[in-house]
Amino acid sequence: MASYKYTYEKEAVLGRLELEIRASSVIVTALDYMTALGTTIDIYFKAELSSGEVTALDAIVAAHTPTPLPDTATLVAVIGPKDDENRPYSREVVTQPDFHYSPRSLDFYTSKYNSLYNKSHYCGASGTDATIDGSVDLGDGTMKFYNASNTLLVKGESESDADFQIRLTANCVKTVVEFEPTFNYDVLGAKLQVRNPPTDRAYFWFVAAPDVPAEYGGNVVFMGGGMNLHFFSETDTFECDGKTVSRVAYDNVYHSGKLAAIVKHNVGVQIGIQLILQFFSAH
Repeated sequence: MASYKYTYEKEAVLGRLELEIRASSVIVTALDYMTALGTTIDIYFKAELSSGEVTALDAIVAAHTPTPLPDTATLVAVIGPKDDENRPYSREVVTQPDFHYSPRSLDFYTSKYNSLYNKSHYCGASGTDATIDGSVDLGDGTMKFYNASNTLLVKGESESDADFQIRLTANCVKTVVEFEPTFNYDVLGAKLQVRNPPTDRAYFWFVAAPDVPAEYGGNVVFMGGGMNLHFFSETDTFECDGKTVSRVAYDNVYHSGKLAAIVKHNVGVQIGIQLILQFFSAH
């Protein structure tokens, strides 16, 4: 596969620059690798960038500060009571004194546009719309769709909701829901409930800090291996209890506080998923 090279004159720390590029919401083309010789940086992508992506890349490189990354970046850390070998063993004290239990429910359908429900009971400033969809969106949940080439499927500016849904039904094989609150929190566990279970295999993963490479402390897998949703019956519930909490820290550059529910499924399949996140926070 050909790589597309973009060259800059800039002193850089490649590891930090990589994180900054991957954190961009504009650059959706896959980054391949980077090299540096003195102050000459060559950045290789797996496909040619659009003009908008080039503009975003120029801005990222220009704003880059070559600050070295720490040798070990621990973005998610287990806290709580521990035994003599430093292993957590009890949930009697699991979080900070100023945190309280504040679970969050998000539900969505795979391959279905605008199906994520993550709202407040609040009805807005006027308070006049008390319908199901009249509540205020909490703003920290995002839904993404991908085709078999792992290309992000985005609704076009002039594309209607109905036309985009037709395109999703014909192409979507991976649905990702991301949860990224703007505060620190301690994850305890989660519950998963399925509606419309698939008639064929479909797999679920749950990952913390998905935008950060594992070597820098990211891509922490809370549910690995791929849970086959085909084994669920209607409204079956699965609960994962961590017994002690994992600290997740908010960062608006590296997105270390982001959690991602990833579902890979047959093309266009609509599986209903309710995800209840059990965490502690000061909010």
